[in-house]
Amino acid sequence: MAKVFRLHTGAADTLSNWDDSVKIGSTAIDKIPDPVGATDAHEITSIPSPFARMDLVKNAFKIVADGDLEGDTIYHKLVSDALDVGQIFFNIEKYRKFIEIIVWDKNNALKELDGSSFEEHKRLGRTYGTYLQQDQDVYHFDKMDCIYLLNYRAPSAPNEMNIIGATSPATLFFTSANNLSYVGKGEDAITFGNDRPFDGAYAPLYKRDEAYIKYWWSLKKSRQEFAALFPEVNAYLERSFNYFPASLKRELQNMASDSYQQDYDDISVNPVAQNYVTILGQRLKGKKMVDDVKSDFEMLVSPKLKKAGEKIPLALPVETFTEPLKYVIDVWDKNTPVPYVDSRAIADRVLPDDGTAYPYVTVSDFLEDSIIKIPYQFNKAAFFNGNDEKPDERDSYLLPLKKTFFNYFQVSDLKGKVDNRDMIEIKRLAGDTGVKVILRIPVKGGHIKYERIYYKADKADVVNNKGVIINRDFTLGQFPTIKYADDVKPYYRVTVLDRDTISNGADNRYKLTFFDSANENVEFDEVIQRNKTTDGGRFDGDKVDSATYALSKTFQYIQVSDNSFENLSAIVIPNFVVKTGNHKYRFAIDFGTTNTHIEYSVDGESPKAFNITNADMQIQKLHIIDDFELNDVLRSDFVAATIGGDSIYSYPMRTVLSETNNTNWSKPVFSMAHANIPYTYEKSLPLSYNVLHTDLKWSTNQDDKRRAAMYIECLLVMLRNKVLLNNGDLSKTEVVWFYPASMTQSRFNKFKDEWDNTFRKYFNAPSTNIVALSESIAPYYFHKAKKGATSTVVSIDIGGGTTDVLIVDKGDPKFLTSFRFAANAVFGDGYSYDSDSNGFVKEYSGDIMHLLDENNLTSLKGVLKSLEEKKVSTDIIAFFFSLASNKETHNVADFGKMLADDKKGKYAVILFYVAIIYHIANIMKAKNYPMPRHITFSGNGSKLLSILSTNDSTLERFTKLIFEKIYGEAYSSDGLTIIRPSNSKESTCKGGVILEPLRSQDYSQIKEMKTILLGCDSSTFAENKISYDDIDAEVIDNVVKTTKEFIDFAFNLDRDFSFFQEFDVDRSILEAVKALCYRDVKTYLENGISIKKQMLDADGADNTIEETMFFYPLIGIINAIVREIYTL
Repeated sequence: MAKVFRLHTGAADTLSNWDDSVKIGSTAIDKIPDPVGATDAHEITSIPSPFARMDLVKNAFKIVADGDLEGDTIYHKLVSDALDVGQIFFNIEKYRKFIEIIVWDKNNALKELDGSSFEEHKRLGRTYGTYLQQDQDVYHFDKMDCIYLLNYRAPSAPNEMNIIGATSPATLFFTSANNLSYVGKGEDAITFGNDRPFDGAYAPLYKRDEAYIKYWWSLKKSRQEFAALFPEVNAYLERSFNYFPASLKRELQNMASDSYQQDYDDISVNPVAQNYVTILGQRLKGKKMVDDVKSDFEMLVSPKLKKAGEKIPLALPVETFTEPLKYVIDVWDKNTPVPYVDSRAIADRVLPDDGTAYPYVTVSDFLEDSIIKIPYQFNKAAFFNGNDEKPDERDSYLLPLKKTFFNYFQVSDLKGKVDNRDMIEIKRLAGDTGVKVILRIPVKGGHIKYERIYYKADKADVVNNKGVIINRDFTLGQFPTIKYADDVKPYYRVTVLDRDTISNGADNRYKLTFFDSANENVEFDEVIQRNKTTDGGRFDGDKVDSATYALSKTFQYIQVSDNSFENLSAIVIPNFVVKTGNHKYRFAIDFGTTNTHIEYSVDGESPKAFNITNADMQIQKLHIIDDFELNDVLRSDFVAATIGGDSIYSYPMRTVLSETNNTNWSKPVFSMAHANIPYTYEKSLPLSYNVLHTDLKWSTNQDDKRRAAMYIECLLVMLRNKVLLNNGDLSKTEVVWFYPASMTQSRFNKFKDEWDNTFRKYFNAPSTNIVALSESIAPYYFHKAKKGATSTVVSIDIGGGTTDVLIVDKGDPKFLTSFRFAANAVFGDGYSYDSDSNGFVKEYSGDIMHLLDENNLTSLKGVLKSLEEKKVSTDIIAFFFSLASNKETHNVADFGKMLADDKKGKYAVILFYVAIIYHIANIMKAKNYPMPRHITFSGNGSKLLSILSTNDSTLERFTKLIFEKIYGEAYSSDGLTIIRPSNSKESTCKGGVILEPLRSQDYSQIKEMKTILLGCDSSTFAENKISYDDIDAEVIDNVVKTTKEFIDFAFNLDRDFSFFQEFDVDRSILEAVKALCYRDVKTYLENGISIKKQMLDADGADNTIEETMFFYPLIGIINAIVREIYTL
């Protein structure tokens, strides 16, 4: 009989010779015996099909499903690897950084191969086509559009292209035959909890993450034909079900059919594409993105530092950790390797042994590589020493904390406890071999302890968690260590003194950076180095080089960095003094020519000399030092540690100011930094780099005037600290200062202005809380307090373009008048000129440009240049005035003060002021109203009055004189009170302390009514409707006559009220200025009328006179004075 050669059994022997046989089906194939069977551990090769790998995985699922689900055969590997691919797709959004999805489009790929000009490509295309058609019934190639491949692109990947797996129309997922173990290794490893993909431990489905198991079940339930399409996989799932815990079984049985659609997200080919992964026409879905990981290692961040939408990092243990805390999916594995340092940004990290892109911290994120050792005892009373176990040692350590720590914890946390243990500890090793720093980080499940030992070595080895001790010789001083309330303007000076640079002439190597409670950088106002020459070189190489930081904002801690050593930083935390109270302090200051004395009282007690005790020291040193060089700088350049009592420093003391040799008074100068009161004066030699100045009170030198102001500021800053450090209430604080009767009114006004402004700046108290008193008549009020209008009140609101006047009699508003004669009449261009002719612009533009240039205010220089090109004086001068309030300039150019010192230009302001008062006086007389008891000023234009005088009494006497001459009678004994925005000061020591009471002033509120005094005489009003067309030659002549009468009146005032004595003008040009006023009066009047009519025409209004004509010629006259005053 003929022998039929076949591998399967059970077929009929009906063939003879060469004949056609029946196609072998799946039943026959299943009967082919496998000599190795399901125990084969080697990859199956030599299958003549480009899609053989799909068949191998399909067969592997069947074999494993029919046998043991757990094993170590090649079939278990193929199934496990396929499940790994599926799990990567399931978590694809987690791995997007390392995984790229590549699309193989069946139809397009075949078409592209067929259309190729290379025969090999065409042949390959035909081969693909043959197998795709031949095997379409088994592998569903006819229903398949694309295959989606996973390309592993992590930095540690071996090749540019690393295909690790793909979708399969037969088993949903399959892998390549290459060794893929690298995917689960290294810094960029993909992990599933404690499981690593494509490794030698083949994990069945029932031993995987429950979320992944549920995903498979939802996928299975999502399509009715699942068992028909993927019978081997379906069989595997059904077998796996038996191994699931009962609770999971119930959950799977009750799973809704739409779970796949509702609980998972479509997988896009790339995050921004609208092209989605599909398998046999159904979109493949994956795990919904989770915003944050639920882990017991999540740090318990300070609530104030939590940011909406920002993930809170996990604090992972770097040493063996056996507490059963949940990591991400599983309980923490003590073998999970966490590096001591991770160079990636915290937000860009991947969780070790998990693969989730999620922030975590390690020891090097919080502890520095180096710790700074200082050869002085730490001042633990004033600064936080990190709970050093030996705080009284001769040497000490700075906190080796990184700024990153304070992104999550505040200083209060650091000083507190974590699980009843100090959050930070510093322990010194036996034999002085090193120092250990312990940091406990609170997490949801308890705390994680980070430790680092710092050794005496050449450099740190942070990879192995070994730090290095760096020896340095410097210290810090802070003035003061007060924690300011929210409504109190902060004032700090922090100096770093570099002892190491003595004798070598090197620059101070240290840089200070300040951070607030939100860990944001706090900008400082200036860094001042007193031991420097004007060109920046070291002034005295044998003296300590210090750098003082001036701050006007609160901060939480200081980072000290060594510019000479890479990455050498430490943290300094002041123990800020927080005190609140309502004690009332009153200080009396006798600022004398030779000596200064201060007395004070608390809550009305007996006065005593100003003192600073050990309990309220204002400057605190970081270290307790006995080094003369360091202490000498702190005493000389700041303030004595103690004053009075047993101290060698006490009041009264010499009136003297110390400043650095490089001080430029044209630039911002900071108290207790550039300059200070040297309590060491006459007690020890001054430091070589400082310059001392006396004669502060009477010098006419402009820089000395600024020094006097600086001396006042230094005094008041110390008084402020005294109040705050002793539970005082700043708002209740009162200051009385004294002046001699021999002091001119002008000088007195300037001093008063400095006292008032500085007091207001630092005490946040009512302006009435500071008073000036005569040294010869103490106590004496220079500003009489008023509680209300007792008779007639005039309210004058001066703007830029118009002035509005409201007159009130016996508390009743009577009338209002308004006219276009305001600040622009002084600073503008008159009727036909521009800034090329404006005397103020020509006189001050160069000076201001120079100040801007010296201060490198490039942008402001550009603004000024552009305004000068437009030649509009009001715009240019408005810019000049704005510089005083511009934060960028630090008040280096105060135009108002410049004009107040201008002996010539002030004539224009005198004429301006007299004109307004003259006009009002004529209106009131004509209306039969008494002379005003009060005059109040408001509006931005009223700043002009401060150019004349900052003292209301001076203006009151001058104004009263004008009214008396208009009315032809003397003021009543009640006199005249002027009230304006800059409040008056009231001001000897013990007499000032016991002075009672100190009162503020009030003024009446008034309403408005309107009237117009035409200006042709002193009594004709526009009570009937009069138009500009009604103005004839007679009216013109009368206005001119009235104007000239006013000019005579104004200059005759000098006979009774010396402009030189009262306003500090240049008397030598008075007659020349007067002569200017008589020129071109009629022309100016006609120009004013013409322009007014043009304005009315342009507005489409009738030409009814709606304001006085009195000021029309005066606009031209004042402009002429400004044009020519500096040529006289």
